[in-house]
Parts: sequence; structure tokens; C-alpha cells
Amino acid sequence: MPSNLDDIEFILNEWARFETGLHDRTVELTFEDLMSQLHSRKKPRTIIIGKDANSRLYQLAKRGVQSFKQQERIDVNSVARILGETIVEWFLEERRDLDRSQADRVVSSSVKKAMGKKTAIKHFFPVLLGDGKGPESISLGPAKLLRKDIFFEQYADAFNALMSVDLGPEVAEGKIQVYEGLTTDARKYFEVFPWIAMVEVTDCDPTTSRKTALKIAESATDCLHVLIGEKFSQYLRLEGNHARVKKSSEISQYPNSRFHVTSRIDWPQDSLGEDWWKITEDRMPEGTVALMGKAISEGHKFPQSSPFARRFLDAIAWYREAVRDEYLPSKIVKYVTSLERILCTEEDAKIDASENEAATECVPVPIRDISATIERRGKALLSSIGIHEFEKKPLGFKRIYGKRSALVHGSLSNSSIGLWHQVREAEFLSRWTLVGAVHFLGEDGLTLQKANNEILRTAFDRFIDHLSAN
Repeated sequence: MPSNLDDIEFILNEWARFETGLHDRTVELTFEDLMSQLHSRKKPRTIIIGKDANSRLYQLAKRGVQSFKQQERIDVNSVARILGETIVEWFLEERRDLDRSQADRVVSSSVKKAMGKKTAIKHFFPVLLGDGKGPESISLGPAKLLRKDIFFEQYADAFNALMSVDLGPEVAEGKIQVYEGLTTDARKYFEVFPWIAMVEVTDCDPTTSRKTALKIAESATDCLHVLIGEKFSQYLRLEGNHARVKKSSEISQYPNSRFHVTSRIDWPQDSLGEDWWKITEDRMPEGTVALMGKAISEGHKFPQSSPFARRFLDAIAWYREAVRDEYLPSKIVKYVTSLERILCTEEDAKIDASENEAATECVPVPIRDISATIERRGKALLSSIGIHEFEKKPLGFKRIYGKRSALVHGSLSNSSIGLWHQVREAEFLSRWTLVGAVHFLGEDGLTLQKANNEILRTAFDRFIDHLSAN
């Protein structure tokens, strides 16, 4: 691995090569090279270093961030920009001697300057959820959803202050009008959505803070998908350009050559009713919402997230993608992938593959079908929350896993009769398995830092043995 000194020497040498080559017209300049520039804090000037040196600058900044253990706290690109400006200032403008000590100092100085921009920020994201009815707020770990009217009431003073902000006498009237226009547009955009998600992130620079908050808010809406179910969360979305008005037209031509035209305007939304949140909480096992909130907190924890919480968040993200997908075959694939992520480890898949391979070679090894593992563990989780008695006849885990495999490998037509029924079955099993999983993991499992696949497999085996014995 190159040292900080090696990287900075390469960057400066590339600058000198381009500077001389451009003057003598002996170097070819690609678009990537042209866009790879350093900047001076003192005066505007073009300092081309080329794409290779720019890549070295990024890696230099990345190592600096890692050395200060600031991954997911400060943006590497921001550090690279500061580092580039400091290299120009120290070694091109002030002509400081470049040695190993100075090279290390310029990196640490740039990282510390970027760290100085860390602060606590509340981020707000509009959420398309139902028709705006329900409780004033919903809390899911570090994310809090406010009903639109409550949000604008609670932050009325902040909006008024924003509209009356004094930008100073040196700011042109046109710029003030632009600023006021942006504020008005932002408010109008948020007013379209019935809910607003609020996430506060501390100890991050602004760029990283928003990225982190967005991930947390997305996990919260993923949990809502599971809590509400597909039937009532098809249009649930986190921000984005998701218009509530859907326009469509159709044109057909009949034998008499006349056109037949229809036009339709829909306002697609999930109608939840006034008491939807109370009904949702009552339908779930006690403590489900709190445990999902804990999974969000621990799954996005820095510097190390909980492996089991992260696994749960991965699984509910697959569930969300399945709910929003309109293509039946891919819905089945995504629901089953959600089950695999929460029920299987990498070792389960390896065992299944190696034992099937051994059986193909006529080696007397008992085959452990991965679908049987999913069936056994899925039944146990559903049994634990009262959805199904463990010793009763098998559920449809093996059946939907087989359908998924047939679709993926092309042995089943995408338009096969009965796919809709399989989608409904896959959604039911995926949803309630995820609910059972968050209770199975519990607070201890969701906060466990040194979790691994062996611990998860052992926990499943003991849990199943306990259910079988009782």
C-alpha cells in the first residue's frame, strides 16, 4: 500500500506533467483528466492533475477518514476536496518542503477540518402513507412520523422565521426572491404528503448526516410495510416524485375504423381509516413496534451495527420491494428472498450445495434441502407468535420456495395460472415470519455486537428442539 508521501508526490508529479504538457502541447487531455482538478483557496486557477492522481487523492482521503475512525461520519469526497486545497496551499503556493511528516500532517489536518463540520441535524422526509388519518405521531426507534397537520403546527414558528430571514444588505433583491420561492416550493411539496418522517442525526457532517437519516427513515417505512401488510401499504412511499394523481388514457380502433377513446384520472392511496394504527398494534404481538424500533437503532449504529439487526433490516427491505413490485413472478422471488435472508445463513446454503453435489457423485451423504430448513425455521417463528401450531401439517414454505426456484430457472412460465395465489401465500408467510423473527431475536439478539451465523443456527436449533419437546 502506498504511503501518504507516495500519493502526494504522485499527485504533484502529475500536476507538473500536465502543466508542462499542456504548455508544450505534448500531452493528450481526456475529459476525465480535464475534470480532475485541484482548487486554490486564495485565487481562481486551473490545476489539472488527471484522473489517476484524482483517484489517488480520493484513496488518500479515505485512508485518512479510516485512521480517525470517521467512516459514516464524514464524507470522503468532502475530505478529498479539503485535502486537495490544502496540498495546493502548502506545497504549490507556500512551497513547503514535502517529507513523510508533512505528508501525514496535511492528511490529518484535512480530516480534522472536515470533522469540525460535524453537528446535530434534524432531517424531514415526506411520506405517502394512507390518507392522513390516524394518531398524531408514530415512533419507530430513531425515526418519528408526524401527521402533516401536526408537523406544520409544531414547526410553524420555524417556517415563519425562515420566510422572514435577514440575508443582509449585500444580498441582491433577486436572490432574496429566489430564496423565498425555494422555501414556498418546499412547503408546497411537503403539503402533498400526509405524513412527515423526522430523524435526528448527531456527530456527522451535513452530507453524511442526510444519507444516514434517509437510510433510517427508509427502514422505518419498511417496518410499516410489514406492520400494515401488502393490502394496505401498496402506495406507501418515502419522499420522491410519487404524484398522488395518476392519469391514463386508452385508444382502440374498431372494424368500422372509428377510434374508441377513454381517459381516466385516479388518486391512488391506501385507505386506512381513523383507528388504523391502534388496529395494527392490537393485531401484532405485544412489543412488536418497540422491537422493530430497536432493530432500526441497532442496525444503523456506528461504528458497528448489530449483525442480527442488520439481517432483519435487509429482510424487511426485500419485503418492501416485493410489496411495491407489480410483476407477479418477481414479487414471489422477492418475498422468498426476504425469507431466506432472515431464516438462512451463508453456511446453510453452502451445506445444501455441497451435500447435493456429493449426492450427485454417489457419495452416501444425507441431503439437507434448504427449503426444508426454511420450512422448519419458518414454522417455528410462526408458532412462537401464535400463527400456527408447530406440530400441525406443514405450511407452504417449501411450495413457494419451489415456485421461486422454478421461476428463476425458467422451468415455470411467468404467466402460469395460480401465480396470484402463490403471491398471496408468499406475502403472508414472509410478513409473519418477519414479525416472528424480531421477537425471536429479541432485544438481546438485536443488540448483540459479536453475533455470527453459528450463533444464529444454534439458536434456531435449540428453539425448534424446545417447541418439539413441548
